[in-house]
Amino acid sequence: MSVNELQNWEQKFRINAEADKIAIFRDHMRRLNLRGKPELMLEGTILMIQACYAYAKMDGVPFAAFLKTQKYKPALRGVAKYAFTFDLCGKAFARVLVSEGFKMLDLADMYGHPWQNYKTFGYNSIWITRTDCKPLTKRELAQFELVK
Repeated sequence: MSVNELQNWEQKFRINAEADKIAIFRDHMRRLNLRGKPELMLEGTILMIQACYAYAKMDGVPFAAFLKTQKYKPALRGVAKYAFTFDLCGKAFARVLVSEGFKMLDLADMYGHPWQNYKTFGYNSIWITRTDCKPLTKRELAQFELVK
């Protein structure tokens, strides 16, 4: 996958967010009781996906399939079952959509990643929700406990 494809994704992601007046992110933040402007989630999400791309490239891992799941508006029946929402140390938020196996999202890499735009690194909180807005099941909660 090329940098051009990542740039094309970002452009489309921004266009979709602007067309929606960032309502999806506003609603997502409201559900999680996050304070701040939804624009902070737009920018943080783009930076987070760019970071995921950089780590995938360093590790020689294919990235195109993961990038296809990163839609502004999550598909109701898509491959992205969960939304991982990060608080980037009070500077921004990032939402990453992941499949059931949550491949391509290395929480350890993100925990230490430098966010030059915000003059900080990592994240200080993370929320895991389902993209269909249903509560996590006991089985899912147990599964996430094993991921630590």
